[in-house]
Amino acid sequence: MRIVCVGASGAQRYLAEALAESNHSVVELDNVDDASYLASAEHVDAIIVLTSGGASDAARAFAVRPAHTVLAVIDRQGQKDARVAALEAGADICLDHPYDYAELHARLLAFCRQRHHGALPAAPRAASSAAFARPLLSAATRSLVGRDGSQLLLRKREYLLMDRLLRVPGEAVARDELVDYIFGEADADTTSLHLLVSRLRARLSQTNLPITLMTVPKLGYRVIVDAS
Repeated sequence: MRIVCVGASGAQRYLAEALAESNHSVVELDNVDDASYLASAEHVDAIIVLTSGGASDAARAFAVRPAHTVLAVIDRQGQKDARVAALEAGADICLDHPYDYAELHARLLAFCRQRHHGALPAAPRAASSAAFARPLLSAATRSLVGRDGSQLLLRKREYLLMDRLLRVPGEAVARDELVDYIFGEADADTTSLHLLVSRLRARLSQTNLPITLMTVPKLGYRVIVDAS
């Protein structure tokens, strides 16, 4: 998932590192204006705002956002009434600090699953077996798992590449978007992306996984999944 952490504190740094370790693409920003702009310009799955007594203000700041973007607010001075006010103002999740990271992460995954499935068009019945044949991208093991149980362990950036491309198999994703999603603030460009794709292609060619990484000229890359 593409997750934006908003706040200027050590708690934000800790959370961003934990999310990155959980195989997410993470952007750290200091203020809500930058985060709001990013969510309007790029695909962002979740925004997490760390605040101190301003939970409802944070929720109102992101009240107008893309329908697929989950908003979580973590309040250092949170009280029950403040949490309720933040939820009524538009937050999907509101927690006090200290919070349980495992619970926050599970809630984010649940909301994003729900919204992702809700955004997809209904599949015809005949396609159900094909959908089942798609390889599973496992966050728990950071791997691609085939229908027959075969598995390819992925490096972190390989996982992020497949996470973005498998979101909608067959859909082309621009190179610049992939560079941002995979490398974040690291010093990287489209050459780094090309090398990553080439290495993963070579690894996939040595497996039975029905996945092909395709280059889309002048645009980027897409994944073709053979469901036969």
